[in-house]
Amino acid sequence: LLGESNGNVDAESTGEQIAIENSASDPRLSWQFFINELHGHFWMREFEQVVESSEKYPQSKKKFLLHIVRVFYEGIASLALARETHHPKYRRMGEDAVYTMYKMEQVSNWNFGQMNKMIHAEFHYLNGDIESADVAYRDSCELAKKHKFIHYEALSNELYGIFCLENKMNAKGSMLLSIALERYKKWGAMKKVEKVQEFIELNCPASCLDVLQIA
Repeated sequence: LLGESNGNVDAESTGEQIAIENSASDPRLSWQFFINELHGHFWMREFEQVVESSEKYPQSKKKFLLHIVRVFYEGIASLALARETHHPKYRRMGEDAVYTMYKMEQVSNWNFGQMNKMIHAEFHYLNGDIESADVAYRDSCELAKKHKFIHYEALSNELYGIFCLENKMNAKGSMLLSIALERYKKWGAMKKVEKVQEFIELNCPASCLDVLQIA
């Protein structure tokens, strides 16, 4: 994500490393390789690879916080895939993640509130409840900013912006994506900045780009 050397995790080589480490009976290193792979795929919106990676690696709650991040990544990815493909497998995975993140917000709103709002926004969107999705996306942006999680502030604005563009709210969507772009820059995720910039140029109307000066 930093944009130095190869910002993405090499999925093939990482998969080989997981197999090597598993055969060597060292679950700690194989877990770390798996998380790195999942992280790289998620932030680049390679959602099919997120699900594929997760299906290969068994669930474990020993590293609790990383387990919750994994659930969040899987949930966002599977809900997006469920919208695109209408496959029941993705809906089931998404619903499981929605339930988990709801419980986690009860444990700590500060740490998990913005994550729960994001995943619920995606769930409402999947169900065609545009009004509830809009409210949840907005809440996720506000909570991430309030709680000073710059990466989740970037992500929530990105998801909200994509939602707006897909629902013909072009000016609002372009503005939100410009905020996401700025937050990703502040986070230092330059490979992600390139990805969002490319998405903006391909999907935002020229009139919006001119006003926002983000082309």
